[in-house]
Amino acid sequence: MELVAAIAKAIGYVFINPIFYLLVVVSIYMGIKRVKKERTEFQTRVFDVVEDLKTAFGFGIILSLVFSVVALFIGISFSFQVLVVLAAVYFVLLLPCRPRLLSPSLVLGFAIMMLMILPHVTTGISLIDNIFSSVQARTYGQLLVLLAMLLIAEAILIMKSGTKKTSPFHLLSKRGRLIGAHESNKLWLFPLIFFVPQNSGMFSPNWWPSLTVAGESYTIIMFPFIIGFYQLVKGKLPEQAIFNSGLRVLLLGVVVLVATAISYYYPLMIPITVGLALVCREGLYLYERYVDQNRPHFFTNRKEGLMVLGVIPQSPAAKMNIRVGEAIHKVNGRKVTNEDDFYAALQINSAFCKLEVLDDAGEIRFANRALFEGDHHELGLIFIDEKFELKLEEVAT
Repeated sequence: MELVAAIAKAIGYVFINPIFYLLVVVSIYMGIKRVKKERTEFQTRVFDVVEDLKTAFGFGIILSLVFSVVALFIGISFSFQVLVVLAAVYFVLLLPCRPRLLSPSLVLGFAIMMLMILPHVTTGISLIDNIFSSVQARTYGQLLVLLAMLLIAEAILIMKSGTKKTSPFHLLSKRGRLIGAHESNKLWLFPLIFFVPQNSGMFSPNWWPSLTVAGESYTIIMFPFIIGFYQLVKGKLPEQAIFNSGLRVLLLGVVVLVATAISYYYPLMIPITVGLALVCREGLYLYERYVDQNRPHFFTNRKEGLMVLGVIPQSPAAKMNIRVGEAIHKVNGRKVTNEDDFYAALQINSAFCKLEVLDDAGEIRFANRALFEGDHHELGLIFIDEKFELKLEEVAT
């Protein structure tokens, strides 16, 4: 019961950490920016402005409970110095509002390098010098274990959550042709519970529960780790491309875990493992971007039908199970190749519509539904707008 009470109170540390509130602000800002972009390009939003906030406080928290059990079981503990450095790194990397910077390989990689350098740097400020003068060697090994765990968690989040609710938008191809694309721009709160030695300078009031192990007292806290991910897809179905990215990150996480085990016997492997994680994670991002850029464009209007670039949730199209990447071949028996054809064909019967749809495998299926007053005038489908004058902007990568 003492452990359960300690864990319950440890959650309180999340709400006194400024990183938690910065995540809320950044998530809301991302949602506002995304909705503004969607309204500019499609005259409607695809997802609610709070969708990014819901993602941040969704599946990541559930998954973190499993990883917290693992962290407590293997006895991961970090000193106050480590928490300060982690918070500082998160603060700096959150400010640009670019989730790709919040990959565990970058956050933990920078944190480990700072902890290796700071004990050998004299700032002249006694408080700072005293805090970082006592970083223990075992800290690096435990941070590597955490890095491997968070990379594996990142992979799971990418495959389970990163593939969902990707945002559609327009791009110009190299030949100046308007094409469609999708981006997955995600932040996930991933709070982990672990031990902090009470003699490491951690603020812990007398009434806060503690545990004594091998003669040393520990406080149990929960730290709000954040995992970020970004991928732009224009040459394949976003679900497929992003899921494959998650598999590659999972493989990297396993490799880092093996390298961490080796570093236990050969400490010189610690900086090598950190460098491996940094270089390989960035390498995967660049590889995926290169491969996608060299694929034929997937989201283009075709002779076979009108390509579905997006589907608004809870719309008639969503209820008919129309999916991104499918093509609308016929509407009410009339073949359509552009938005004007589509809208005109819908007017044939204002109370009912029947769609002939080509799925991503080229197979024809039928979908139909009664129409009601107040339904979206295009059933909630988002198409590549050939009339849209794309303002050339630098795409965040």
